[in-house]
Amino acid sequence: RAFDGWQVVHIQANNSLLQGDIITHIQEALQRTEFPEFRLPSSVLRLPSSVLCPLILLLDDAGRLAPGVINALWQFARQYPALRLVLALRPDEAHLKAATDGIAMGDCHFVDIPALTEPMCDAYLQRLATRPPRMLLPEDITANRVRYLYQASHGVPGRIIHMLTETLPAQRKKRRSAL
Repeated sequence: RAFDGWQVVHIQANNSLLQGDIITHIQEALQRTEFPEFRLPSSVLRLPSSVLCPLILLLDDAGRLAPGVINALWQFARQYPALRLVLALRPDEAHLKAATDGIAMGDCHFVDIPALTEPMCDAYLQRLATRPPRMLLPEDITANRVRYLYQASHGVPGRIIHMLTETLPAQRKKRRSAL
């Protein structure tokens, strides 16, 4: 959950993504493509995070990144006080990344977020429907939808949000056409 004013860039990691690709994704997400490759608006990112709300780079399935990419991103983020990295890794992936990206992993703060159970998934969807940013309507939460999202996401909250985000534009368009 991000606080008001935070900019969050979510990237689904895979083994073909390199540092330059990730930075390009950030630029596209911020709609600031006029900056040269490998550079973000340094005038913004160099400000201390106490002055500027941080830019959060959320890398889901970061364990799939090629060896060394996390270290490169960590070194890049050290140049910019407003940039924060959040890596979603399974414990076994974190152990493997400690060998290939040891510098960055040594500086990480680990937060264990266990997978949701199916009843917890239902409660999570209820929360997403009643608190900003509302990702779905309360009447959209059915037993079948809960079961589907739980099984498809394996109870991982970030994957649930990603799945809902992918369906949001289509749902909004359908609701507008019904009006």
